Amino acid sequence: MACNFLKGACLAGVAALTLSPAFAQDSNAPATDQLPPALPDPAPKTVKPFQPLAADGITLDLSYTGEAATNATGGLRRDAAYTGQIYMGANFDLDRIAGISGGTVHFAVTNRHGDSLSALALGNNTSVQEVWGTQNTHLAILTWEQTLLGGRLWVEAGRSQANIHFLNSPLYCNFQSNSTCGNPTFVFKNSNFTYFPASSWMAHAKVKLTSTITAHAGVYEVNPDRKRNEDNGFNFSTRSATGVIIPWELTYAREGAGTRLPGHYIVGGWFDRADYADPLRDDQDGIAILSNRQARTLHGRSGLYVRC
Repeated sequence: MACNFLKGACLAGVAALTLSPAFAQDSNAPATDQLPPALPDPAPKTVKPFQPLAADGITLDLSYTGEAATNATGGLRRDAAYTGQIYMGANFDLDRIAGISGGTVHFAVTNRHGDSLSALALGNNTSVQEVWGTQNTHLAILTWEQTLLGGRLWVEAGRSQANIHFLNSPLYCNFQSNSTCGNPTFVFKNSNFTYFPASSWMAHAKVKLTSTITAHAGVYEVNPDRKRNEDNGFNFSTRSATGVIIPWELTYAREGAGTRLPGHYIVGGWFDRADYADPLRDDQDGIAILSNRQARTLHGRSGLYVRC
């Protein structure tokens, strides 16, 4: 699953050391009112990412995430594991490149490698390393973003994932475990929420209804083929799709300078119109864990959440 996204832009660091003038008080020093005026502090220097193609409308993203884990106790056995992710992407400003105002094309590829401690030693069904999964070189994002109505309406479509657009917060990835980063794991256990970097066809839109209220909704293809180990994200076929998931959010936000008690209050949920495996019953209506038969296939479910 993904997080967070995931963007560290080709950074070049610049450091500066500034010394303010000091005047020692000694017997030969002039009177205080005769001291030369203190030199003004130089303007603060802002460190900017190195973007060699920015003038041409292209910004680059490059980052590496590494996650090590070990179990000091518990699990099936004691072990340690390391997994990593290379993220490479580019954003194309279509206004500067082709004169299309408000348009941007996003592109990103990931390479994930390494081992999962959960698979090796824990025996649980939620990875303790967030960048584990889809362990290959994978097309993660290929979308067109367009702003309309003076920036009040924002639309994006192409190949991406539901979990980087909905039920997501930068706070979640203060923790490495997939139980929270980049989304609470319940949404993947109770729906067909698509997850990074396993991309599928999608579209979502956000509209600012008032200065404080925003509506956000999307539709994402659910396709079991996109989750297979051999899939690299470049297969755009919908042949094995079983339906779609439709996430939505309504946000009330108080923020900005002078706002007392700023905050975000979100009501959201999803309509899952795709197939899923019954967590209890098998294909003959028995108890699957006892019969050792294949779980029966169900279709359609929904969920609701509140965030603040």
